[in-house]
Amino acid sequence: MTRIFNSISIFALFLSVIIFTYLKLYTSDQVKVHICLAISLALAQLVMLFMGQTEHKGICRAIAGIMHYLLTAYCISMILEGTLLHRKASRTHKAPAKGWVILLCVWGIPCVMIAVMMGSVIDGYGGECACWLNVQYGTMWIWLAEVCLVVAVNTVLLSLIMRTFISLKANTKKSENDRLKATARALLIMMPMMGMTWMFALLQASFKNVFLQWLFILLNALQGPLFFVFQCIMHPEVQKVIGRKRKTVDSSKWAMKTSTTGIGRTELTGISHATESKLGEVH
Repeated sequence: MTRIFNSISIFALFLSVIIFTYLKLYTSDQVKVHICLAISLALAQLVMLFMGQTEHKGICRAIAGIMHYLLTAYCISMILEGTLLHRKASRTHKAPAKGWVILLCVWGIPCVMIAVMMGSVIDGYGGECACWLNVQYGTMWIWLAEVCLVVAVNTVLLSLIMRTFISLKANTKKSENDRLKATARALLIMMPMMGMTWMFALLQASFKNVFLQWLFILLNALQGPLFFVFQCIMHPEVQKVIGRKRKTVDSSKWAMKTSTTGIGRTELTGISHATESKLGEVH
């Protein structure tokens, strides 16, 4: 059942990346972060399918390390989401971030962090029950500190964003406000989901409770579909491009229908003239 749920979530996340890429929205900073977030979470959930490989200690530690790396990249992506949204809401006209800066933050910082941690507390990676962080050596608490940091930073940013919304002038473009509100709403949904998911993971690891285990599996599986709906399908830029493509298709159909009708009328007119000329000859 875990594999089925995880597979659905992974499919939803990779489908989101495909849609962003197909619509060529990767030039936007926000979409770049969306793509990084979706890839890191999808790969983490893919690696999660192999967390039961505890027979070989070295492989188990590698799985735990990769998992921690990918989820840390996910955390940083969440913070970048909040930062970009706050910058957009505050109307600060700054140049877009370089693509390599976003990639360095999302993928480079976690690499350094995990390398240092694995070098200092290697026994904190892997365990007898699952290839994940070990509560006994404190590595699990470090991961939960990362989650709490993401929730705390984005909570502060979202409160600032809400204050900005309240102080907006009446003549501000409504369409721009709607876009910001949609993005803030998506972040408000994803952030508690992430925090709750890993809180239940800690409780499940501590108490070995079947109910908590199923809650973790369910919340973890929901992350992909929720991302697909709120961060991809309902993304203002995605809807804008889809709407534009739909109008183009409708215009093409209308033009074809008009041209077909015109050809039909021309043929009918020709037949009518030919009939009239024949009747004239008979008379």
